[in-house]
Amino acid sequence: MGVGDGAAHPWLAPELQHIRAAIAAGRSLLGVCLGAQLIAAALGAAVYPNPVREIGWFPLHPTPAGQGHPLGAVLGAAGTVLHWHGDTFDLPAGALHLASSAACARQAFLYGDRVLALQCHLEVTPAAVAALCTHASADLVPGPWVQDAASLQARAATHCAPLQALLETLLDRLPG
Repeated sequence: MGVGDGAAHPWLAPELQHIRAAIAAGRSLLGVCLGAQLIAAALGAAVYPNPVREIGWFPLHPTPAGQGHPLGAVLGAAGTVLHWHGDTFDLPAGALHLASSAACARQAFLYGDRVLALQCHLEVTPAAVAALCTHASADLVPGPWVQDAASLQARAATHCAPLQALLETLLDRLPG
């Protein structure tokens, strides 16, 4: 689903309102994938189809601004991360662009010092990757940035635990 799918998923409109309210209240907020897209939309940025679907284990690259920020430095240590998306977003006004990938220019941003948006997935487990491969198999249409289910699951065993540890570090460094 995407930010623009409110007719099929009516809970998206109230979710955007909650995100706006949390940001206005100065709360810390982490959005992953659709959550990042919702944060971008809540901050007035456009969300739209990425030129290509990006599904697989691909490198995350810190931006120059990201390299100079403590959270960006943590993301820079991620190396290969899981991507599973077809949409992207413009960078919201006032946001710090932290990371990109070869297939998607905006993978992570920080708004203020408390709102972190991650297009990529650091939270995954091998079981979650297997479930995605089963329940979202229709997404796995061959393409330059789409890996097959066997490759996705095989790499999950080595990549997931370090990414979860990295996510914990990010959360520890995000003001609470």
